[in-house]
Formats: sequence, structure tokens, C-alpha cells
Amino acid sequence: MQLNKLNLRVSIMRAICLVAVTIFSIIAILPAVPAQAMNGCCGSMHPYGNYCEEGMWGPYGARKPVKTVSEARQILQHYYGNSDMRVGTISDQKEYFRAEIRDSRGEIADIVIIDKRSGRIRSVN
Repeated sequence: MQLNKLNLRVSIMRAICLVAVTIFSIIAILPAVPAQAMNGCCGSMHPYGNYCEEGMWGPYGARKPVKTVSEARQILQHYYGNSDMRVGTISDQKEYFRAEIRDSRGEIADIVIIDKRSGRIRSVN
């Protein structure tokens, strides 16, 4: 009976050690795996912006000053062009433009801002 209890304890300890080694190995490997938080290009919906490599575009939007609501609307329409998202109301603030992004049902899916100096698009919802 004592031998069975000892074997059970040894088996449990081995299982615990195996789990600990597995968790440690996963944690040690994670930094080596490249993060791919955003994929695709303009048109895919990503709440905190998206990387787009075409011409005037850079990470998270246009790489140029945005001066008017009309320019902001064009940039956002290009950015969301391949999705079912549509640009709603855009308001002109001191440092940025604030825009409602609406889904196919017309409901607000996100609120984004476009920095007037850099053209960067960010979700603020």
C-alpha cells in the first residue's frame, strides 16, 4: 500500500514537472515568434490602424498633412475601400479630424481620428 502511494506521488510530481517545463518552453519561445497583429492592406478592418505600403500610404494611414474634411474623407474611403465599412460623419477638431465608421447596417462600428499633421489614422472608440 505504501509503495502504491509512493508511485502515485512520483507520477504526480513527474506530471507537474512536465507541465512546468512545457509552460516555460512556450514562454521562452514566444519572443522569437514574429508578431503579426495586422495583415493585409487598406480595406481590412483593424481597430488601431493598418499597414499599407502603396505610394502615399505608410503605417497607419497617409504620410502627409490632411487639411480639409474632404481630404480626410478621401483617405478614409481609400483605407476602408475593400471592406463593408463606410465613412460617416466627419468633424473638424483643432489637431485632428474625428470620423464615424459605420458597418453595413449603418451602425457605428468605430470612431477614428486622423491627425492633421501626419495623416495617421487611429481608433479612439
